[in-house]
Amino acid sequence: MTDLIISFAVLIALIAVCVIWGRIFCGRICPIGYSQDFLFKIPFPKKLHQFKVDKYLRYIKYPVFVLWVDITGSLSQRSALTEPL
Repeated sequence: MTDLIISFAVLIALIAVCVIWGRIFCGRICPIGYSQDFLFKIPFPKKLHQFKVDKYLRYIKYPVFVLWVDITGSLSQRSALTEPL
């Protein structure tokens, strides 16, 4: 029961920080958001022309993403069910 209260308090604190200071959590505290902000600052040359395959790959990326989310979600549920308490 104490773990549930602590988890809930941390969640409420994160939500409060995000509401008060905006993107401070996503841009500074979370490592994924920090690396995304860092990579955004690196200049890349503009794409001068599109490849013929690029048009088809744009339609493939969404089913691949949905499949990836489904696989990772089912793996995390399976590992949560098999872990000893």
